[in-house]
Formats: sequence, C-alpha cells, structure tokens
Amino acid sequence: MKYIFEKIYLDRVAQEDPLTGKILSNFKGFDIEVVNNRKVIKDFVLKNYEDPTGGGKKILFLTHNKGSKIKDCPCSKGSVSCGYYIVNFQTGCPIDCSYCILQSYLNNPFISIYTNTNDYLNELKSFLESKKGISLRIGTGELTDSLALDDLTGLSSDLIELFRDYPNAKLELKTKSSNIENLLKIKPPQNIVVAWSLNPQKVIDSDEIGSESFENRLESAKMCEDMGYKLAFHFDPIVLFDGWEEEYKSTVEKLFDKVNHKNIEWISLGALRFDPSLKPIMMDRHLKSKLITEEFILGSDNKLRYLRKDRFEIFQFMTNLIKSYSKNLFIYLCMESKEIFTSII
Repeated sequence: MKYIFEKIYLDRVAQEDPLTGKILSNFKGFDIEVVNNRKVIKDFVLKNYEDPTGGGKKILFLTHNKGSKIKDCPCSKGSVSCGYYIVNFQTGCPIDCSYCILQSYLNNPFISIYTNTNDYLNELKSFLESKKGISLRIGTGELTDSLALDDLTGLSSDLIELFRDYPNAKLELKTKSSNIENLLKIKPPQNIVVAWSLNPQKVIDSDEIGSESFENRLESAKMCEDMGYKLAFHFDPIVLFDGWEEEYKSTVEKLFDKVNHKNIEWISLGALRFDPSLKPIMMDRHLKSKLITEEFILGSDNKLRYLRKDRFEIFQFMTNLIKSYSKNLFIYLCMESKEIFTSII
C-alpha cells in the first residue's frame, strides 16, 4: 500500500514524533512538504486532480488529532445500537468502495495518519481503566480500514499489547485487506478480534476497488485463526442484484469451509444504505457500479434504503443461512430499526 502515494505532507507539529520517523523511513528520497495547516493540501488536491476524492487517496498527511480520541459508534436515528466504541487513528482510506460514506462525509479528501500515538494510547488506557469489569467492544475501522496501512504504522501491535491487560474489552481490527504481517508476529490474547468485510467476488470486482479478493481475505482470516486470533465477519453492505441469493450462499459456504465457526465472535448484517448526497457522487465516480439501480426509499434517518420488505428478505435469508452452519453464532443487524431487528434476531 505504501506505493500508492504521490505526495506526502508533514504537519510541523508532527515532525519529531516516533511514528512520523517510522513512516517516513519507507519513503527515503520522497518529496516531503512541511505545512502548518490542511488548507494547503486541500487546495493542491482540488487544483491537481479532476477527481479530488480519488486523487486524495494518493496524498498522505502526517499530523496530530488534538480532540477526543474515543467516541460512541454513530448510530442512525431509530436504529438499534450495538454498544460499540470507535478510536480513529486515521481518516481516509486507500480502498475505493463505490458505496463508501467517506466520499461525502469527510471535509478533506486526503489520507491523514495521526502520529501523536502516545496521546491516543494514554487516553485509551485511561478509558479502559475506567471501564474495568464492563464488557466493551472497541474498533478502529470507522473512518479508515483498520489494517490497510498497518505495514506503515504498526499500530496494531501497540493496540494488541495495550488490550492484553484488559480482557473485558474486545478490540476489533476491521479490514478489506490482507495486510496481516504484523499480526502474525504476535501471539494474541483472546480479546483481539480480526474482522473482514465480505461480499461476493462479483461485488468486490465492481464496487470495492483496490481491496483484496474474497479468497485472499478468507486465506488471511485462516492464517490469523491459526495464530490464535478470534475472528468476525461483516456482510455489510449486502446488495441486491440478479442472482444475489446464490452468490451470497456460495460466499457463506466458502467462509465456513475455510474457518471454524467456534472461532467467530460475531457476524453483522447490513443492507445497502447511504446518504442522498452520496448518490450523485456514486454515479459520477463509479460508472461500472449498478448498486443504485434498485428501488430505494428515504428512511426516518434520512438515508436511502431498500424497501422494508426487501431488507426483511435479505436479513431472513442471510440469518437462516448462517444459522444452518451454527445456531449459536452471535449475529446482529447494523443500523436497522427495532421492528426489523426484533423480527429477525
């Protein structure tokens, strides 16, 4: 992944950070521009790339996050909360999924890595200390892919060592990559969960550009399982197309052929949904995608969603399919109404 970048910017306040040095050691001879603010970078992207979102994925900014590091997972209005916490060490993702909310959500189109690692780890440690004895789930994959740039940062190793002392808290590293080299160097505690977003290869090819293939994701999951990691999988977004049932059935079959269901901590299901502002971006940037050709309604959370009957059919089909392999697997629906949640789970 480190070869995707065409230009690197360095925030003046991040110059002396150990993580900054570690990252830049991979780019010797590369043009590094020191800046005082983000505006210079945004102006460069807007001026030099016809597609700022795509161009921004080629720009890396090393900086500090001075705000709060831990927050509740954002949940759509009226949806059943999963009680998840988020830590964002990065914003922006090198993978280019057609349905990605970051295309319309982020104000800055480039990839930012926050190099004030000690601030993050100290705040996270204080948070974990305050929650001892309480079951927690914490993830790093809200505004980026948890592992896509882990070869540059090595942050997974720091996090695993921190969570080793807090068995009540489960850390989820969620990815569409096979960037697991750092994970394979560590004997993990039982509260580390490595998770993959899954879709049929047909959807990966058309709508998850730059991501790892389905087969390679499963192979990476198996390698992590063999090392002692717990696993999780996210069928999110599930999308409708001609023959979707057979494609997803085959996907689930291959999943359970590859890994032992006893090592799966949870599986989430989520139907395609997106903010109306994302629709014209998808149409403009992802010409091969056919995801928005189905019928959608505007939900109470102001997101475009499949019709309720279609979502119910999706979730019932997937739940029954997964339960046919293991009735005891923990399955939850992501950002769905209580009505649908309680009728399925």
